[in-house]
Amino acid sequence: MNKITLVIPLILLFFCSKANAQLLIEINTHGYFINQKQIESGTDKSQYEAALGKSKWVFKGINDIYIYDKLGLQLYQPPGETLVTSMHADIRPGKYKFSSKQTFKGDLVINGYKLSAGFNKDSLAKMPGLFFYVNSYPDLIQAITFNDVKIAFIFDEHSEIKSVGISFSADTGEFSRRAKNTLASETIQNIDFVYERGAINSNKIRIGTWEYYDDIGKLSLKYDHDNKSIIYQEKNNELFAIKNGTNWDYSEPDIYPHVIGSYHEFITKISNVVGYPLEARGNHISGTVYISFVVSKEGKLSDIKKVNDIGGNCADAIINALKQSEFLWIPASKGSISYDSRFVIPVTFILDDEIVTNVVQLDLPEGHMYPELKIIALGSPRPRE
Repeated sequence: MNKITLVIPLILLFFCSKANAQLLIEINTHGYFINQKQIESGTDKSQYEAALGKSKWVFKGINDIYIYDKLGLQLYQPPGETLVTSMHADIRPGKYKFSSKQTFKGDLVINGYKLSAGFNKDSLAKMPGLFFYVNSYPDLIQAITFNDVKIAFIFDEHSEIKSVGISFSADTGEFSRRAKNTLASETIQNIDFVYERGAINSNKIRIGTWEYYDDIGKLSLKYDHDNKSIIYQEKNNELFAIKNGTNWDYSEPDIYPHVIGSYHEFITKISNVVGYPLEARGNHISGTVYISFVVSKEGKLSDIKKVNDIGGNCADAIINALKQSEFLWIPASKGSISYDSRFVIPVTFILDDEIVTNVVQLDLPEGHMYPELKIIALGSPRPRE
């Protein structure tokens, strides 16, 4: 997604006007309010009705669901109880029998930001004052904010918001404890909801458990950054080049080497650092270079070398980017012993809409082949006649 699409929703949503809203639901440092009436944990239906009026009808199921058709809201209450467990707002039309006949009518403002149909995961990632929960559902993101208010954000396949559920944490004081532990409650946020999920503190350091996805919706690694330990690693039956004494042998380790992050994040950051070298652009150079590197048994990159070069500073640019990389790696291991492992990464430089023809057959060193990284220069200069 380009920068324009990231910025526009926030400009439109930030510090929205509340004056014209029929209904205002607001969560801020002072609490959780509906039309300026505070809602507290353990609130029964009568207090919601004091703010919203009576619902037009009720759906009897696992929960009693009180439907506000014209407001686009539902209240969830366990059968036989008086307490409301959560309120649900349909930002987009719902598909269930109990869905409101209209979408949410009013303003839903969280920490100064208004949510609307254009709100997406990237917009949510910019919102301060939220702690996010790690879960395995790509369309659901749960967070807790001030006064232990829990918010469930549900998105569609395009990462745009469909609905919001609001409730309270059963763990009294959860937000305060998490804020105290991180010392940065106002800046905790997820970096990327598609390829990675977790929390950072005010120093941009990853804390707690993170999930990493090499492919959308497919968990590849769950890592505890506090204890520096693997919680889960996706099974991989591929062979890796492992250093055994002075020899490199292909074998299947118990723990295979992997960047502590997502593959997507790794190649994105490398390609952003490299760009398309000016010398290569000016001389109209394109083609594929191969770079080899070792992930040491300590989990660091070493022995970064070019296998071939196409000129124009292309190979050197990749080597420098890898050397400057701050990524740590999980080393290959069998049992309790860690090993050096070697990778080879092909990087193809493409000028504008051209087809790369500079492809050569190489005698590559023993190493696990990393997926191809493509760096494309748009609007590249044409060679002089």
